[in-house]
Amino acid sequence: MGEHNPSPMSIGIVVEVFRKHLQRHITFDHTQNALLMENDDGILVPVDMRDHAHLLHLCQEAIDLHESERLYREQCQRIFETVRNLQRAKAVVNAEVVEVQSDNSLVILCHQHKLQGLCFPRNQMPGYLDAKGCRRLLQSGHRRQALFVPSRCHGTIVEFSARSRSIPEYVLRSHLAPPHNLILFRCTHYSGRVARFLTPQKLPWQAIKKAAAKLRCRIIIDLEGQAPTPLKSSSPRKRRDAMAPREAWRYR
Repeated sequence: MGEHNPSPMSIGIVVEVFRKHLQRHITFDHTQNALLMENDDGILVPVDMRDHAHLLHLCQEAIDLHESERLYREQCQRIFETVRNLQRAKAVVNAEVVEVQSDNSLVILCHQHKLQGLCFPRNQMPGYLDAKGCRRLLQSGHRRQALFVPSRCHGTIVEFSARSRSIPEYVLRSHLAPPHNLILFRCTHYSGRVARFLTPQKLPWQAIKKAAAKLRCRIIIDLEGQAPTPLKSSSPRKRRDAMAPREAWRYR
């Protein structure tokens, strides 16, 4: 066999290959660490491996392939379990989206690990982090979460400026009536640049605007959870005029 302590997977591959090739009953003797073949008299005799070097080479290639697949699946499983444990523990996830694919899937940097795909529990195979996967990954009940108020909106894709004023999410939620205060907002973040985030449902912009007017704050996402920055002017028109043209709210 070439191994001092062959794994059950390796033994199974070798036994199956030799059984199919020799058309004989093949078994493995752990005490002798050798393959046994049933001869014409029905007696199990050791297989002379020197006569089947080509079969051993094919077996080794198959074993290496299965080992690579096993390691790959274990890596995917570890990624999935890490994300699942973070969800269950409601831990604060300092996750940064480092790339947005052309199909709006996400590449997230989480705890110094670049997660380009998640291992889904159904088939344990990798896939892109879509909006749903990002929402599960970033989900947390911690107060440091915050909300974005976009500068532009195209359907469910929202663009915002990370350099605008911000207010923590828990402050906004406390001023939103049900069910709006139960809505989870997810985002991507590029420091100092225009970024995008996806949402699975229609955002309650009117409720957010009313809460912003009541708090006299513009509501921009901030993953660090900075304190709200109130505006001095109390008039919606004066507040709107004081804003930069590209960041102005339409209070209608």
